[in-house]
Amino acid sequence: MAGSDVTFANAWAQWAAVIKIVNAAQNFGSVNTPNLLDMEDALTTILDGEFTPGALDLVRSAISSRVASGLTRDALRTMFRPFLLEVLRSISSQELSQNVDDARALKVIRQYMEDNAQLIKSAAPTYDITATGSVTGTGAISRLTVDKDSNNLECFGVESKTFVCDLDQNSGRQKHNEQFEFRFGPLDASGLQFTGTGGTRRVDSLHCKSSPILRNPSFEEGALTTNTALASTTQITGWTATTAANWKTRSTSYTYRGYPGQPSTLWGLECIASDTIAQAVLTANPGATFPPETPFHIQVAWMRKASATGNLTLHLGSQSTTVAIGTGVNDAWNVLQLDLDSSRFYDNFKEDDLDVKLVVDTLATGTVVVDDVVLAPMVNLDGTWWALVGGATPWLKGDTRVFASDARGATAILNYWLWRAYGDLVVPMLGWFPSTATPSSIVIPDPS
Repeated sequence: MAGSDVTFANAWAQWAAVIKIVNAAQNFGSVNTPNLLDMEDALTTILDGEFTPGALDLVRSAISSRVASGLTRDALRTMFRPFLLEVLRSISSQELSQNVDDARALKVIRQYMEDNAQLIKSAAPTYDITATGSVTGTGAISRLTVDKDSNNLECFGVESKTFVCDLDQNSGRQKHNEQFEFRFGPLDASGLQFTGTGGTRRVDSLHCKSSPILRNPSFEEGALTTNTALASTTQITGWTATTAANWKTRSTSYTYRGYPGQPSTLWGLECIASDTIAQAVLTANPGATFPPETPFHIQVAWMRKASATGNLTLHLGSQSTTVAIGTGVNDAWNVLQLDLDSSRFYDNFKEDDLDVKLVVDTLATGTVVVDDVVLAPMVNLDGTWWALVGGATPWLKGDTRVFASDARGATAILNYWLWRAYGDLVVPMLGWFPSTATPSSIVIPDPS
């Protein structure tokens, strides 16, 4: 029996032992051959008589429901609590107390595991990022599946996830601020297996004014006359150009889309020679903050004119992404967004005097137009992060996108049951447990 000198490895071995019991209970309920669900079906088939028709309910009440009750999130957390505290004690955490909440304890443990390469087995997940369904709107749904340390977010359910626009500009929302219902897969009635999370969430479609972080994100403030070069480097409110003469204010077909509360005339910016325009966030908006637990979505709409070549680079602090302007079709709008990886977390894009910057370099032949900079926090819906952003054509009621191809490529018992118990705490945990699909690199093994 381990004493007061219990090690991190031993504390995890104890936790794994109880997880093995829980896993065996679920296997008995829905996985083994035969399992409880199979045997209930067989009983249903043969029941016939005067006294036996109600027997199935008795079996479910006496056995099945009791097994299922031990697999609920609340029951798992109660069972796991002593082991959670023991793991916390093994690393001599100052957070250790009987009153420490699960989220805080898990945050400390997760960071210790990250800092010390204490890896559990990965389920080798694949995430659906393409979606099916029918839409009128030309927006897009982006999904981020890693945490700030680039660990896979393996705290998700393998289930169909559906976005349905149910409030558009004609049914209670403003244009470009449509609202969607996010639908999880249906719950299993027996509670003996996971088939879906059940329930719904509400999600707003993002536009350039969804978040107050950026000032004048669509360049309307300061624009005066179309097809006219800037008179000064600071003419566009909140933004600073390197060379005023290299930027022109443009209206009509040079604008991507509007937003709630837009003025009567919309404006875009045409870059006619290589240059930079930037916004120092705290200078333009002294109250802006970037919570470290939340990744941010940033994008800019751009359009190639007159067969232009060169590069357009979008910067968020120390992170950036670049597109070759020549890949665009003349007079067609495109969207450039920061890569969907750990670069979207503040810890990874932080810098002194953080700015958002658009850089055009080696511009030749034609010009490039930019508009509608969207910078807003992503939302965690299912253990992974999402950004639903409208396009030039707004979403319409009934627009539907379905993500149904998530999968786990391997059995990872610890990862699975940690998700079942704590998957909803991924945000305050600042990520998920580090894992690996390479057997020789696993430090904390699954129970055998």
